[in-house]
Amino acid sequence: MDDISYQFNYDLEGNLLNFKDLTLSYKYGKLVNIESINSNLQISYEYNSKGIRTKKVVNNLIYEYTTFNDLILSEKISKKNSDNSI
Repeated sequence: MDDISYQFNYDLEGNLLNFKDLTLSYKYGKLVNIESINSNLQISYEYNSKGIRTKKVVNNLIYEYTTFNDLILSEKISKKNSDNSI
């Protein structure tokens, strides 16, 4: 069996920055972007002022979350067109 090893890189706050072919970025301690070097995978996240995720975009799919207080009540999924319009 071949030994497989991976290198993990973290920022000063302990957030994972790199893993395999993924690059992760953060804003105010919240994950905001994941990009793959070897594929077309790109994921982005948005949060409200309470830090609750309100939107996630995975390539051309958009997930929008309706929140109340600290709870996610519903999820709406839509698809971007080739010109990035919804």
